[in-house]
Amino acid sequence: MQNAAGPFVEVVGVAGDGQYFFQSREPQPYFYVPLDQNYSSFRSLLLRSSVPPESLISPIQDELRQLEPNLPIFDIRPSEQVLRGIEGFLLFRLTASLAAIIGALGLVLPVIAVYMASCRLQ
Repeated sequence: MQNAAGPFVEVVGVAGDGQYFFQSREPQPYFYVPLDQNYSSFRSLLLRSSVPPESLISPIQDELRQLEPNLPIFDIRPSEQVLRGIEGFLLFRLTASLAAIIGALGLVLPVIAVYMASCRLQ
């Protein structure tokens, strides 16, 4: 028997695969609900195009303003710039750099210890 108690959501789109929260190897299934049901002020619109991204900024802003005049539009950047920031690969690069520093220390400290021990033996 199916339970008729909520909460219910209206699904307005389904994506079979995509990258949504972090850049990972495995695409994740995802579904979309209307903005009124799950409001967040942090939303992004990503576009793929064969033309330079700078040439699309004005036409996209015009189209969005026709659809919703009160929608604030800000922080328009090419995806290469976004991926260099906190939304992209920055955390992965910081983690890799930290691992490299720890690895270098793990190599240098024993070399220094062996050198110091060999100096004492002489």
